[in-house]
Amino acid sequence: MQIQREENRKLHGTKEMTKEMTKEMNSAIKMLMKENPMISASEIAKILSVSAESVRYRIKIMKRAGEIQRKGSTKKGRWEIMT
Repeated sequence: MQIQREENRKLHGTKEMTKEMTKEMNSAIKMLMKENPMISASEIAKILSVSAESVRYRIKIMKRAGEIQRKGSTKKGRWEIMT
């Protein structure tokens, strides 16, 4: 029983750390978009030293949540930060 409680605490701590890392990643992506509204996911990935696929996934989630929006085309468009 004690071992199970300890494992649950570790798992909860890991989930909280993951949430915090996600918030930090989202904030970093938004900051880069504010600095350069025409930045690409690949450029963001290079700057943050993460995969481009990871950045694209975070962008998709933030778009669904209404936090960011893309105005214009894929190549010539601009990022707008909503929140």
